[in-house]
Amino acid sequence: MVKFLLVANITQFKKFLRLLGCMDGSCKSFLVLYWRIWGKKIVTT
Repeated sequence: MVKFLLVANITQFKKFLRLLGCMDGSCKSFLVLYWRIWGKKIVTT
């Protein structure tokens, strides 16, 4: 179940990156902020 949530989150994360056009890593600060938010959600669930 945990693995499924992790994979689903990564897939959503990649889609999110494509929407923003950040696949080249040009907005690392935003990625860090986004990952902190989602990372906490993964840990707390």
